[in-house]
Amino acid sequence: MTGANLNVVLTEYFGIDDLCPAKSSLTEARLKLNPKFFAKIFYSFMEKLLPYLPDVRDLYGMAFLAIDGSDIPLETFNKELEDLSKTHTTKKGDNAKDIDEKDNERAGIYLNGLYTMDRRHLFIDFELQRIKHRNETEAACQLVLRQPRDAKYCFVMDRGYHCFKLEHLIASRGNYYLIRMKEVDFCKLLGIKAEDLKGEIDKDVHKILVPTKGKGFALKRRMNPDKEYYKVSPDTFDFDETGECEFTCRLVRLEIQDGSYGYLITNLPRGKYDINSLRFIYDNI
Repeated sequence: MTGANLNVVLTEYFGIDDLCPAKSSLTEARLKLNPKFFAKIFYSFMEKLLPYLPDVRDLYGMAFLAIDGSDIPLETFNKELEDLSKTHTTKKGDNAKDIDEKDNERAGIYLNGLYTMDRRHLFIDFELQRIKHRNETEAACQLVLRQPRDAKYCFVMDRGYHCFKLEHLIASRGNYYLIRMKEVDFCKLLGIKAEDLKGEIDKDVHKILVPTKGKGFALKRRMNPDKEYYKVSPDTFDFDETGECEFTCRLVRLEIQDGSYGYLITNLPRGKYDINSLRFIYDNI
């Protein structure tokens, strides 16, 4: 698609000026299509294709799968509000400052894709969300749940996907994760200030996750001074009846350029994947 509307694009591409239906006819025909039909075709195709493709794994039998998201703008043929997301437009004023112009409604969907990190970049699964209510964590959880349990997979993601719920789910299924973090989240989980960070870091961290609004937190800390509690929003983690969850991870700060550092959270074993191995994977995220 280009900036022009659908019927203009079709006529230019196929050269069928006299035969092209009206835009309203195209819209009416498109509304009759059931999205589940295309999902069924996709999964049926992948089910038949994957067994015949070589499974690219590293020396330790690990297959690396990437999860990433992207906006897909749509024409506003569907006027239902839940399909729309406000976009803010600005224009340059005479004094070179941005001046607010207006809010526009924009239709679109958010695509969370799962693909291999080898040279094929094979797209093997997806999760679609309404752009106005997109939730990358929930989408990634669904993608993980649809993959084989206890398979030697490592799910690689960018900063927007870091969430204890997702990481705990992956580890509980016998899989691995490698997710980029923001410096502020890295420091908070490690328990140090940003100005105290020096050089590369590779450290194991063990926390007991508790809800931020849980009762008796102060008493727990007094009764168990040797335990490291870490408050997590109940909206981002599913606690059991005990209201606690043990969480172990590996935090890595690695130099990616002179004086520039990247931050990772992972459960990959240090014995097989040292900091240089993670640096190589990081460069391919």
